[in-house]
Formats: sequence, structure tokens, C-alpha cells
Amino acid sequence: MEEQIHPVAPPVNQFGNGGQNILAAPPPQSYDASLSRSFRLKHVRLDFRAESYSVFNIQNWNSPTTSLVSPNYGKIFGKNNPRRFQFGFRMEF
Repeated sequence: MEEQIHPVAPPVNQFGNGGQNILAAPPPQSYDASLSRSFRLKHVRLDFRAESYSVFNIQNWNSPTTSLVSPNYGKIFGKNNPRRFQFGFRMEF
């Protein structure tokens, strides 16, 4: 029981038994949407398009710090994938 509460560090130049990929980042979530509309005026065709990325503005956290010598080991700083809008207009004649 004592070893579980106070684990012993591995000897110098040897790695522990944690295995690979035990420190995982939260899974990303992103929902995108787009709307488009075409108009016809005589011999001209007009296309309008509106796109939104991350519609619900769900923040995706960055990966945790994985440097063993860092005092911030395992901590997550920052977010990515903010909500974005994009509009497009096209005219064919």
C-alpha cells in the first residue's frame, strides 16, 4: 500500500512503465454549416454562399504539455478553433 501512495522514481537513464499514449488530449468537436442560393437575372447567374465553421462555438482545448522537465507537465493551456464566418459571391455571364 505504501508504494501506491508514494511511488518510487525509476533509476537514472531508465523509463517508467507508463506505456505509450497515456496522456491524451480531449477529443475535438466541430460542427460546420453552409447556406447557398442561386439567382438568375436574364443572362446572368448570381450565386451567394454563407459558411460558418464551429457553429455552436464549442472550444477545443490544445494538447497538454508533455515535457517531463516542465513545471506545467500535463496542464492544458489555450484553445483553438473559434467560430468563423465566410461569405462568397459569384457572378456568371
